[in-house]
Amino acid sequence: MATSAATEQASGPAQATEPEILHSGRASLISVVFAWLLRITLRPLIAVGAATSALAIRLGPAGIEMWPVWTSLLRFTDWDGPFARPPRGTEIERVRLPACDAELIRAPGVQAGGPVVLYFHGGGYVACGIASHRRLAAQISRAAGASVFNVGYRLLPRSAIMLAIEDGVAAYRKVLDDGIGSERIVFAGDSAGGGLSFLVAAATRDAGLPMPAGIVGISPWAEIDPATKLGHPNARRDAVVPVKTLSFIVDKLISKGDALGALLSPVNLDLHGFPPTLIHAGTAEVLALDARNLADRLAGAGVPVTLKLWQGQVHDFQLIGLGRLPEARQAIDEIGAFVGRVTA
Repeated sequence: MATSAATEQASGPAQATEPEILHSGRASLISVVFAWLLRITLRPLIAVGAATSALAIRLGPAGIEMWPVWTSLLRFTDWDGPFARPPRGTEIERVRLPACDAELIRAPGVQAGGPVVLYFHGGGYVACGIASHRRLAAQISRAAGASVFNVGYRLLPRSAIMLAIEDGVAAYRKVLDDGIGSERIVFAGDSAGGGLSFLVAAATRDAGLPMPAGIVGISPWAEIDPATKLGHPNARRDAVVPVKTLSFIVDKLISKGDALGALLSPVNLDLHGFPPTLIHAGTAEVLALDARNLADRLAGAGVPVTLKLWQGQVHDFQLIGLGRLPEARQAIDEIGAFVGRVTA
């Protein structure tokens, strides 16, 4: 159960602890082959997209915003293709928030009025959306026996990350206004959305709202500054995320030549009073470094945190490998169990 501000003031700050670190078994053969295929397909595609965009920004007219390019990119990455479609019988209710769209998703058999997972999709703050993550949301709904509120928050470069945080807070207010108590709500997200989950939690606390019952970070982008990741051994072998792409997003779309705001990185937040947290990361991804640092920071603030390291798994394998990898199904089941435990 989440620790309230009043309880913390009465009993004093929680004592620093150590994160609980769990390790999966050996990677399945299919996941090894899958990682190799991603390395020769998806990773180069992402790298070329970032390089092309950087060149266009550098050589284009002064002040060019590239809206047509980014709109096309978003449409491509948020495609509701066959791999993103939820299981038959999934209920999807479209919701309009003040500045963005969202969906309330319930897997077959999940009843309204129960726990809610407030979900923030990944995509480096520049891509993907509610369609690309609809199937993952439905599978989390199935595993947790909960509704999933899938938030299509505003993206770079048109909207700053602070506006994405505002969208997250607005989504949380919506769920609370619908009569769901904070003790039955869990924040969750993958990659950039995993980091956003913690940013939104801090913003809700600053707004005087109660903390959710828990937070789930799937390969969270917890340290926006890519400098610490450039020399990491996984920077070369990450099958999905080229570190130079992170540098492009940060330099050209977030900081734009100004100093990078420290509080855009969850590892720099005041994490005291945060609720129990589950973090998943693959050992073959560069954001494993972020996952470990965030788990240490949470534990140092007295937050109960479990870090599960998945042997040989790639970045966001729960999403990319959904329906293909046994590890993806197992990870989602563990996330569902965590949601059920903290909202019980």
